[in-house]
Amino acid sequence: MGIAHVAVLARACRRRCPLLDCKPGMPLLKETHVPVESIKMLSSMATREILSRLVAAYAEITGTALVQLESAGGVDVARRVQSGEVVDIVVLARGAIDQLIKGGQLR
Repeated sequence: MGIAHVAVLARACRRRCPLLDCKPGMPLLKETHVPVESIKMLSSMATREILSRLVAAYAEITGTALVQLESAGGVDVARRVQSGEVVDIVVLARGAIDQLIKGGQLR
């Protein structure tokens, strides 16, 4: 198990969240340290190279391999998330992310 430094930024919190101590409508920027086993990241192929570099740099700096990156076609990634696959981070084009938020698969 490792400790991940997490910085969360969203347009606005949509519900009461005691973990982040926010209220509905409140702009959200909070940093915290969270114990985690791993962080699963799915991305489109368009961002694979840069994310691979970032994941490798994070592993080198922290001495842990917490982030597990998997890249696939953007449509496939969106379908996987829509079908309920559990992931921690999704990196897709803005329109795809907006659709997943609208559909309730991302928050």
